[in-house]
Amino acid sequence: MIARRDNVRATTKADGYPAWKATVSDQLADPGGSRRRYRRRAGVEGAFGAFNHRFGAWVRARHRDARRVETLARVVVWNAVALSYEGS
Repeated sequence: MIARRDNVRATTKADGYPAWKATVSDQLADPGGSRRRYRRRAGVEGAFGAFNHRFGAWVRARHRDARRVETLARVVVWNAVALSYEGS
């Protein structure tokens, strides 16, 4: 989600891609709700950044099924580490 600029008026028509139109329409219709959803973005990006920092940003497997297994293994290890932190 991209935050709408403050200078975009409520009467502005959302031109361009369908996702952009939906975002602008959502932000104009429910400014408080879209602001709450936008604030969650920092936490999500932080989690993805920490995940990529720990495991690397690249999947090394070549085949689709092997990539899926490698990714799921990384997620399982990530969750196990998170549980060990909460347990201690």
